[in-house]
Amino acid sequence: MRTLPFKLLTLLLLPLLLNLSAFGQDAGDAGLGKEYYAYSSKPVSGSSKTAADKIFMELTYDDKEVSYVKRVVSADRTEVVDIEMLKDGSFISGTRISMGSPDLVDRIWRENDTVYCAGPKPGGKARQYELKPGGLFAVDVSLLYLLRSFPFGNDAVWRVVMADFSQKSITVTVRMAGTERVLVPAGEYECYRMEVIVDVPVFKPIITYWISKEPPHFLVKHKGKLGPFSKQYITEMEKIGPAAIDQN
Repeated sequence: MRTLPFKLLTLLLLPLLLNLSAFGQDAGDAGLGKEYYAYSSKPVSGSSKTAADKIFMELTYDDKEVSYVKRVVSADRTEVVDIEMLKDGSFISGTRISMGSPDLVDRIWRENDTVYCAGPKPGGKARQYELKPGGLFAVDVSLLYLLRSFPFGNDAVWRVVMADFSQKSITVTVRMAGTERVLVPAGEYECYRMEVIVDVPVFKPIITYWISKEPPHFLVKHKGKLGPFSKQYITEMEKIGPAAIDQN
C-alpha cells in the first residue's frame, strides 16, 4: 500500500487539528469534548467608563450529558453558574454561587415535569411549578446550548419556559431573524440572528443572540437582557479555545 509523504499527510490533517484546538476539544477521549469561550459585557446605558464584566464559559460533555459552567467577574462581584443537562439540552439541575462572606447558593432542579427553586436561606421552602409535558425549558446559559438544536433556515418558532435563580419564570418566543456577518474582538463570524421575545404584557422586550452558523453554533454576540429579568447589556466574544480561560 502506498504511504503518503509525512509533509502531505500533515497538511491534510492540519485543518482538522486546528478545528479541534479552536474549541478546546479533547481528541484523546472518544465522546468527550470541551469548549472554552471568553466574553466582555457592558450595560447598554451608562457611562463609557463603566468597567466591562468578564464572562468565562466552559462546556464539558460526553455522549450523554453536558456541563455548562459560566463565571462572571465584575468590579464588585464574582458569580459562578453551573448547569447540568442531557446531551439533547434537557435541563437537569443548576446552581448559582455568589461569592462573598458567606457565599450565597441558589439552586434549581427538575424532576420529570416539576421544577424546584431554592434560595440561599437555610431551611427555606423550595418553590415549585409544573411544566407542560414535552415543553422546552431553560435556565440561564442552558438556553444557549438549547439553541444549538434549533431548526435554522426555516420559519420555526419555539416557545420556551425560562427560569432564573431569583425563582422567577416566564415564557419566551424564539425565532430566527436572518443571517449576519458579525465582527467581535475574537474575529469575524457568519451568524444566525436569533431573537428571544419575552412574553410580558404590552411591552415585549427582544433579546438578540448572534450564533455562529458553523457548528457547534456558539454565542458570538448578544444584545439585550442577560436573562428575562436583568438589565440590558451588549456582550461580545473576546477569545475562543483554551486561551480563553487563561484570562481568569
